[in-house]
Amino acid sequence: MSGVGPLMAAVRNWIPSLHGELSAHGVCAGTLLVAARGEWSAGHLAASEADPALAGHPTVTAAELAGQYWHPYTRRDRPERVYPPLPAV
Repeated sequence: MSGVGPLMAAVRNWIPSLHGELSAHGVCAGTLLVAARGEWSAGHLAASEADPALAGHPTVTAAELAGQYWHPYTRRDRPERVYPPLPAV
């Protein structure tokens, strides 16, 4: 296996097509890209302890993620979401 990058790229290309085909049948296909660390995760805690500068990186709570997963389930408005939103470049 070459790693997760090519797989993620394939999914990002496939999901909008799948969403387009299935939405007429009331089915929503979508992804949620989480661009932060979970506050509860061992990885976040270890990184913050190893390098205090990393403590300022974005984090999310389980409740925030639950809301982000609920939104596309109830609204079915777009196939891809990023949370938290990435800063404008």
